[in-house]
Amino acid sequence: MLRWGLIGLGLLLFAAPAGADTLRSVSGVRAPLAAGCPAAAMVVVYPKQMPLFLAPPAHKALLRTSTGLVASVGRVDVAKCSGNELLRSVSLFGSITAQAVRLVGTTPSIVGLQVGSRAAVGNRFPLGWGTLVVGEQSAKYVAALSLTLSREHEGLPEGTRILVGVGPIPPKPKVYKIKRKKATHRPLTVTPKLQVKKLVFPVVGSITAGDSYGGPRSDVPGGWHHGDDIFAPIGTPLVAVASGTVNRVGWERLGGWRLWVRDTAGDEFYYAHMSGYAPAVLHSKKVTRGEVIGFVGNTGDAYTTPPHVHFEIHPRKLLHLGYDGAVDPTTYLDAWPHVTGATVPRPAHPRLPRTPQLRSEASHVWHELLAARHLLPPKQVWKPGTPVDAGAVAARFTPQARASSSASLVVAAGLGLVALLGLAGAFAYRRRQG
Repeated sequence: MLRWGLIGLGLLLFAAPAGADTLRSVSGVRAPLAAGCPAAAMVVVYPKQMPLFLAPPAHKALLRTSTGLVASVGRVDVAKCSGNELLRSVSLFGSITAQAVRLVGTTPSIVGLQVGSRAAVGNRFPLGWGTLVVGEQSAKYVAALSLTLSREHEGLPEGTRILVGVGPIPPKPKVYKIKRKKATHRPLTVTPKLQVKKLVFPVVGSITAGDSYGGPRSDVPGGWHHGDDIFAPIGTPLVAVASGTVNRVGWERLGGWRLWVRDTAGDEFYYAHMSGYAPAVLHSKKVTRGEVIGFVGNTGDAYTTPPHVHFEIHPRKLLHLGYDGAVDPTTYLDAWPHVTGATVPRPAHPRLPRTPQLRSEASHVWHELLAARHLLPPKQVWKPGTPVDAGAVAARFTPQARASSSASLVVAAGLGLVALLGLAGAFAYRRRQG
């Protein structure tokens, strides 16, 4: 026997209403197509009446009227409430036949469909007295075959529909919105695992970081320190902790010259108070792990403090908290290996800040960087606020410039020696004459 899966509040049995005496010898259950799981080999939708789910005896579904047998399914295999059906030897009014009708989920397939004497190709067939549709789908069910009568035919009135291979439409999965925690404006106590495994310490050399995360800071949002300060001599190279991209490169009121590194997993790292940048950072957004991206300084609100880099970690999972998504970087920094050697480019800087005082401070820090990188003469006198052309200064200390300078010194020394020898000879001649 066919196992029926009409689940809901219960299956209601309805007596055939007046005017339905054209259906003879039909065993079935009347229920809405939208109730429970409407899985059936055949469903008859009589005009203005509850659909009739046929209950086939001996694995057969039969529909008879006063004129005789109008629809039949020779063999039925319907899985309960799953929408998986296999029907064989299907016949509708003798003129529509199919060797097999299969319904898997919401996908029907028909084998050997014939309409009249010809093999059917397509999914919609006008018949003169009705229309046959292959793969009819509504909001609640799908039917492998759907036949709608446009006029009375074989004892069935106009508007009658016969559905073959009926299965339910799976309900849409519920979308659960993830409730994200709002920013608390207080230091976080979590240190989530970062997605990228191999990261390096942001400062070149054997420098250690002090744990200042969460300390009071009156001039930043929330009033607490969002990272660690790593102190090092001015001009000490800074490297990218991971491969990825750089963004927000340039001047910021508190951070001075700063930038952000975003790794390939979306975790972000913030560097602040820099004295200058690597030229590549100003022209390209891509960086590789261990590549020099800038130099330690004390720009921004750190101008009166010893040189250091302010370093923050913003895991991707906490970016929705905004600036308050920064976590304590100390445990991460302690675990990352240090870069002891790196290719250090000549420093560069973007446009100086427009405010005269900030411009003077940035110029002063930039001058100290050049001096620390040995790109200025040691005795050169410089006044704060005087612009420094790093390219011109650096050009004076290229190998070619140094070689040219050495050659000039040799020539000058030779000329001086010739002059001294001439003077000595003249003095000796005058003594002999005297």
